[in-house]
Amino acid sequence: MILVTGATGNIGRELVTQLAQTGKPFGVMVRNAAKAQAMLGSIPNLRIVEGDVSKSQTLAAALEGVDRAFLLTPSDFRQVDQQGNFINAAKAAGVKHIVKLSVVGAAPDAPTQLMRWHAQSEIELEQSGIAWTHLRPHVFYQYWFQLVYPINSTGGFYASLAANVALPAIDIRDIATVAVRCLTEPGHEGKVYRLTGPEALTNVQVAEKIGKVMGKNVTYSYVPPEQTKAGMMQMGMQPWFVDFVVGMDEAYSTGRYSEVTYDFYKITGRQPISAEQFFSDFGGFIKNPPQFELSAFATGAPQVNTEELKAKIIRLYDELNRNNFDVLYEIMDPHFTAHGETMGLDPSDKDHLTAVARGIQWAKWVFPDLYVSVNDLVAEGDKVAARLTWRGTVTQEVYGVPPNGQTIEWTGMAINRFENGKIVERWFNSDEMGMMRGMGLLPPMGGGAPAAAADAQPTAVPQTDLPASSPVGPQVSDSELEGNKAVVRFFYEHVFTEGHVEKLKDIMDENFEDHGEALFGSAHGRAMLEGGIAYMSKMFPVKAVQVMDMVAEGDLVGVRGVMTLVHSADWLGRAPTGKELKWNGLSIFRIKEGKIVARWFNSDSLYILEQMGYWPVNK
Repeated sequence: MILVTGATGNIGRELVTQLAQTGKPFGVMVRNAAKAQAMLGSIPNLRIVEGDVSKSQTLAAALEGVDRAFLLTPSDFRQVDQQGNFINAAKAAGVKHIVKLSVVGAAPDAPTQLMRWHAQSEIELEQSGIAWTHLRPHVFYQYWFQLVYPINSTGGFYASLAANVALPAIDIRDIATVAVRCLTEPGHEGKVYRLTGPEALTNVQVAEKIGKVMGKNVTYSYVPPEQTKAGMMQMGMQPWFVDFVVGMDEAYSTGRYSEVTYDFYKITGRQPISAEQFFSDFGGFIKNPPQFELSAFATGAPQVNTEELKAKIIRLYDELNRNNFDVLYEIMDPHFTAHGETMGLDPSDKDHLTAVARGIQWAKWVFPDLYVSVNDLVAEGDKVAARLTWRGTVTQEVYGVPPNGQTIEWTGMAINRFENGKIVERWFNSDEMGMMRGMGLLPPMGGGAPAAAADAQPTAVPQTDLPASSPVGPQVSDSELEGNKAVVRFFYEHVFTEGHVEKLKDIMDENFEDHGEALFGSAHGRAMLEGGIAYMSKMFPVKAVQVMDMVAEGDLVGVRGVMTLVHSADWLGRAPTGKELKWNGLSIFRIKEGKIVARWFNSDSLYILEQMGYWPVNK
């Protein structure tokens, strides 16, 4: 059976419509089956399953009985992580072929975040062992719909695309046609298809064609990138969308992406839909467009500043993935202060920024293909909490241990505080033990993350991508945000500090998922966490919990806290000492309908071992 992701979007809906005409069995994976039923319910014999690419535990059931899949996820900074979740789940489910929607120009060294980001996902799919097909379409004709609104207001439209550069846009109906062929016919495995329309048009020519349909003169004006960004921001558009649009225009303006290709004709035996046909088909819409809302891109004045800060975090890791260390001095204040784990930082160091740069360069030496994915961003006020994943191949001897050649993954979190647009302070924790275990520096101990993916292959991507920020979860009111914070405070104050594990049921979903680290592992389900907390309370009774900071946005709450524990029982071969231990950690909680449904957690676990005499770490 064929499974389609992204089925409620423009391309996905068209693909579903065309697949239905083939008579072949297929289904769609959506986050909300009821909403999808309302949108797609008229399509006969359609199987609708629920699954969320952000929640890997939901994918196995959705992929049951699937042998071919169409992979399309939303364009935001989590896409690399989301597509990786789907690819891994598809491999486990025995899916034989994935057709991935990519983008024109996808390459590890491409000039835009979007292109580099798709390249990373393409390579991950190729290395999975699943048969693959990459569709790399150019800009869509349907993008022109949104030009109608500024034209009606001003008589024209502007962009940062050079006026003399022509682009071979394509109709999404043709993209769907190719996807149907690739999903239902043999012979497309291992192919990359570059999809364009039959001719390249400049924006001046597009303006003329729109004007002909509307019956009036329409103009196009080139505006330099920075001025375009300023104008879009004044309209209330989010920085991630502004960066996305202007970045693509700058790449297109080089002329490197103006070639008309013939892959569509080779696959289908016909010419792609022309611009003239498109305008003929949709002339009624262009003359009388429906009411347009900027809600998809606008967040209003209160959120613009936090979106800018999130975009800076995205840019920081994107450029570091490309070995551009100068970005540290662009985004971080010269007097930046680091708290927590910082590779290369000696306690006597006063120049924390240089120490951070030194630590990152060391990591790049050990893991030349090191790649950091930004999984979630939570912003409030002057702070941004980030959930991160590192992936790299061990190539150098460390502490006398030879490289094992493993490609390993480990997680981390940071809370960044900004002043005047720069990071002035950062609190950071990562799964140091998971990383060191994967490198062969530590034997297995505790629970938790695997040392390395046994079948992982070294990635061929040097350093790639991440597009800028987008909204986190559902938009909620200030009172709901405070309510979410109150749930998290209850968790620490009543469950941990007071030891009332039985109260977890009041604030936590029974199917709660915990994402921990190598020392302590992860709980699956509320009951398992109850048992874990009860067990650890015997080993290390909690004397106090201090919640030092909270950052809330949407359905997520980022937390920085410090626990004071007492070593009261034998643990890992150490007799109880009665010694007080400090445990610093960062967490991100997801709250749904007043209950915790997920938590991601990182702490200074090596510091715990140091305080117990296991590990000679200087903090």
